[in-house]
Amino acid sequence: MPSLLKNTYDEIEDLKGRKLVVTIVIVFLSFLFIGILIGYLKTPTLNNNETNMVVKKPPEVLLKSFSGVVEYRSPSYYPNDKISFALVDTGGEDIILLKADDDKLEIVEGLFVTVNGKIGKTSTNEQVLNVVEVEINNVTD
Repeated sequence: MPSLLKNTYDEIEDLKGRKLVVTIVIVFLSFLFIGILIGYLKTPTLNNNETNMVVKKPPEVLLKSFSGVVEYRSPSYYPNDKISFALVDTGGEDIILLKADDDKLEIVEGLFVTVNGKIGKTSTNEQVLNVVEVEINNVTD
């Protein structure tokens, strides 16, 4: 057996030029054929039952929109809710209380704006708008 391997090794060592290229191509094509044959003949089987993977989308929260002038209110009026702004109409009547996580209400204080956000309640059961976005409106429009 060792002499057979040695002889085969010696024969492969002696391959040169065109004979070497032909041998490599034949070996490549034979392995390619065997791989395709195995992949074609192997039947795919299901080992486990498939489960229905239904992805539930979170319910879309509808944003409410209000227009008016942003007016500062003392936080002492609503100490538990940390509300410092209200939206008022041009006559000065309150439309809704405003609350935001950042400084967007401070920036637009005194301007005529359209605010979009989610409606919530204060500790005294008044409506408050948790502002998501603010659009500055031109008064002449």
